Amino acid sequence: HFSGLNLAQIVSAPKLPTGMISGQYQVDAAGPSAADIKGMANLEIERTDIDGIRVYPSKAQLAFGDGRMRIVDTLNVRTAAARVVAWGAIGLPGGRGDSLLHFTAIVDSLGGLRRYLASVNEPDSAAADSLTGYVEVRGTLGGTLDKLTLIDSVRAANLFMNGTSADSVVATMSITDLLHARRGTVAATAGSVVLGGVELDSLGARVDIEDSTHVRFRLGARNRDV
Repeated sequence: HFSGLNLAQIVSAPKLPTGMISGQYQVDAAGPSAADIKGMANLEIERTDIDGIRVYPSKAQLAFGDGRMRIVDTLNVRTAAARVVAWGAIGLPGGRGDSLLHFTAIVDSLGGLRRYLASVNEPDSAAADSLTGYVEVRGTLGGTLDKLTLIDSVRAANLFMNGTSADSVVATMSITDLLHARRGTVAATAGSVVLGGVELDSLGARVDIEDSTHVRFRLGARNRDV
């Protein structure tokens, strides 16, 4: 059991949300290498507030074996700002790479996350107070924890941020070796866009990631009056 755990004090990361976490965990797993770990791990988090966002009771049960980590039943994390659901399995480092871990993240209103999505250089800018929209992310992680493949889709609606708006956004992403020599494509299309006071029927972008240091970017816009 743990009580009053402050992540900001034990994890060295910039702008990590502050807040006390309490709950309990049980770990009964071991193995001669990461790929050979066998056993179970359970984590339960009690209701709390993290950086002003209410986090509701959540729990996760993980099973290790056969070169992979599996989520027992379904992982549900629910906060006042977003909901995350995950299920399936993923290969352990050096283990099996034929498993899939599925996840869904839903943000009913981006306003609840405005403090994190404001400009890094201007954290107190007007953008922090003019942010709305619905976002739904559905994705799959494949491979192993040390060589991940990510395939996901994003659907958003009624976006507004600091004078820029879009009625809808649809995006897809496919990236291999996500944490290291990443390669892949990110494509997005926005409909009924207002950008800098200019109304556009649609706005599209595509990013081709050739490796960790080389990226190609393409952008296109369409307006029926032009």
